[in-house]
Amino acid sequence: MARQKSVNNQWRITQQNFVSNTVEFRQDQRILDFFNTMPTRGIGDVEYFENKINLTKSVDCRQVLLVINTLTFYKDLIKQLNDINGCDRACVSINKFLLWTDRFRPTIEVDYDIALLSLVQQCFPNNKIEHFFVKDVKGHHFNFASPTSQFYIT
Repeated sequence: MARQKSVNNQWRITQQNFVSNTVEFRQDQRILDFFNTMPTRGIGDVEYFENKINLTKSVDCRQVLLVINTLTFYKDLIKQLNDINGCDRACVSINKFLLWTDRFRPTIEVDYDIALLSLVQQCFPNNKIEHFFVKDVKGHHFNFASPTSQFYIT
């Protein structure tokens, strides 16, 4: 299997080259395990999953994969979350260090992961949400990796 060469996937290539066999990172494997074979609307930085999940750009899907691994405004994230509300299954994977806002929000939780969970819960109040993140990152994972906060919404 050829390794992808996208700029957004460079961190994966670097880490995958540390081992001789093909590996799937835990955060990626969770995404692969979550979706069934039905068409899945891909939004954002989903190119790594193009040959692994039945991705489409169609908005008529019951499943959605939203990956945010580029600089994104807080208000744009809210809009994207509201746009996908109503689908049967959604995975939202966010590089929390690439979210920003143009104003101070004193009511937002200091812990990025808990703040994101709260936001996702507000946008999906009637859904079950599983939340995965690397606790207490403190820079330990950023030599090569791009860990994300992941939300599995059903």
